[in-house]
Formats: sequence, structure tokens, C-alpha cells
Amino acid sequence: MRFLLALFPICAFAQSGIDRPHLGLMLDREGQMRPVFGVAGNFLTGRGAGRALAIACSQSGCVAKLKDSIVSAGAVIPTPPGPAVIGLDSTGTVVYFRSQKRFARLQAGSLTFLDQTILDQTSDGEVLSVRSNPPEIAIAARREDGIRIMTVEGAVLDFLPPESRTALLLSDAVVYATADTLVLRRADGSELKFPAPGVRDLFAMGDGWVEARAAGAIYALRTDPGREHVYFLPESGGDGQR
Repeated sequence: MRFLLALFPICAFAQSGIDRPHLGLMLDREGQMRPVFGVAGNFLTGRGAGRALAIACSQSGCVAKLKDSIVSAGAVIPTPPGPAVIGLDSTGTVVYFRSQKRFARLQAGSLTFLDQTILDQTSDGEVLSVRSNPPEIAIAARREDGIRIMTVEGAVLDFLPPESRTALLLSDAVVYATADTLVLRRADGSELKFPAPGVRDLFAMGDGWVEARAAGAIYALRTDPGREHVYFLPESGGDGQR
């Protein structure tokens, strides 16, 4: 646990230039968190730091959901058990606890559950991703008719194609996966598509990076405008090229 806690303050200095460039955290196919170092197309991954159910990283730091707690800024905060969806913003973190179908805000080491009346609007869909732009919260929810992007009040903001399998909301874009393609959709509706078969899970790996986890490979999608590209992500040492 001591090594695990040490990872999270480091994430905040990913752009500092100290030692190797640190891009963020990945979640390997065994559920182990690993730090990711290097530059685009030449990655190194560190040793596993413990199992997690979900992770999210940004320029301000990383948050991980463990079995019955959240690790953030070097602190461990008790939470309801089971999987969760994490959304980062400039003021803190919004977490959706799937087992309870409840949202909470993590701020300054304190977890505060949000008003129950808001949650009832989304209880009939599987929440895949959360985007927080205070005071508003948007979600990507899988329903019988496909994946919708909507507010927690129930207003639909966008629809993803019927073949979409999963989605991750970014501050100014959405990443979604079909059976064989990874798609980056910008706020203006324009899309960039990359071959990436079998992607099942998407995580915010770091500022400008998305991890796309498949059964047979892990991809790193760079989302910076003008630098969009998909790379293979090694799970233990080595580099990733595509």
C-alpha cells in the first residue's frame, strides 16, 4: 500500500521534466495499476502497484477505485464496495458507485453523496462514464437502444452509433469503441477512427492520453489536437509502437 500511495502524488508532476516523463497510470489486463513513462511510441511501464477496479488520471493527479476504498492524493478514503466510474474536473472528482447507483463528489479528501432525486433519472441505464463540468454532470449511459450522452437530469446531449460497445467522456470530446475501431469524436461532431479490435474498457490514463483495454492488447490513444494516434502499450517494460 505504501508504494501504491506514492504513485498518486507523482502523477501531478507528469509534465515537470524531472527524471523520465511520466504520462500517468494504466490498468493492465490483470487489474494491476502500473505507472507509464516515456514519450509517444516509446513507453515504459513500471511494476504493478496493486489491483484496482477503475482509475482516472489528469494533469492534476490520479484517482483509483479499489475494492472498498478510493485512493487519491496519497490518501485512502473508505467507499461502498464494488466497481465505480470516475470523472475528474478542475475542482475535484465525481464518482458513480454502480452497486448503489449513486453519485458522490470527492473533494479535499472528503466524499459527499449527491442528492438522491438526481440519481433516479439515470437508474434505468448502465453508466459507463462521467464528465463533470461544475456544477453540471454528464454521463454516457448504455440503454436498450444504445449509448446515450445525457445530463443527470435526463436531457439527451448526443447518441453514439448502435455498434458502440463502450465510451469515455473527456472534457471536450468522447472516445468510444466498436468491435474493431476506436473513435475520437470532437465537440464539433468530427471523428477520427483508429483500428483497435476488441476494446472493452476505456480509462483516462493521463493528460491527453486514453487507455483502451482489449482481451489481447492494450492501446494508448493520444487525444491532443493534431497529434492523435494509437499506440500499443506494453504491460511490463519495453516500448509500444503502432
